[in-house]
Amino acid sequence: MTTVLKLDVPQLVLEAHSRCQEYLSPTPLEYSNYLSEQIEGEVWLKLDLMQKTSSFTFRGAINKILTLTEAELDKGVVSASTGNYALAVAEAMRIRKRRATIYVAEDIESSRLELLRSHGLDLVVFGELAWDAEKEARRVAEEEDKIYVSPYNDPIVVGGSMRTNKMVEMETFTTLAGHLRRRRRSGQHHSGAVSAVCGGDRLALRKRDRSIHSILFEQHRLVAEGSGALGVGGLLKRKERLKGKKVVAVICGRNIDLEVFKRIIA
Repeated sequence: MTTVLKLDVPQLVLEAHSRCQEYLSPTPLEYSNYLSEQIEGEVWLKLDLMQKTSSFTFRGAINKILTLTEAELDKGVVSASTGNYALAVAEAMRIRKRRATIYVAEDIESSRLELLRSHGLDLVVFGELAWDAEKEARRVAEEEDKIYVSPYNDPIVVGGSMRTNKMVEMETFTTLAGHLRRRRRSGQHHSGAVSAVCGGDRLALRKRDRSIHSILFEQHRLVAEGSGALGVGGLLKRKERLKGKKVVAVICGRNIDLEVFKRIIA
């Protein structure tokens, strides 16, 4: 049985803020007239897609990489990613004047692969799905005594699978939210962190709606990837519950394949 760590989330956040603030770009809040009308309240969009590497994942990556000693960096850093975290690790490692080796799966979009290569990463394409690439990255790191940096299963990175309270594997399914579609093993650190922050609040997993992209582009001229706009989908799904309230929806990534985006808008 997997042990779920009890995380002191406030302390982790304070430490991360102190460690990373000079490397992070402040991201703005933008008022949404359209979404505010939908809930008869006040909706703001937190534009974390304007963070370095165009995704919130840089926050976790730089926090983790800054904790590594020079000796650990000299061993070499290995990770696995579907795209955004790879870019984040590349930028974080550039700050530490190093390079990382990133494992990606064969189903990665060609445009995303070229984007990763342009950011100075040593890429290894392995396996049919992201979970295959992750397992191989972990194996190589262990065999070669390198540092494996997880994009999700690390208290420093996240600083889930709530229903089972343990690590689980989920089957592959098709979705426009590219980062969510592949077989993925959830981390044991998530539930402790989420529980500490959310307490008794309800959490919802939902299928993404194609109209989210259109809303963000037409109303705000924002280009967001599928998994980066899920907050707006949740907001629209719960309009009645949020009626009259002040709400912030996080838009956390914009590294979407151009052809995919054009098909969605069309």
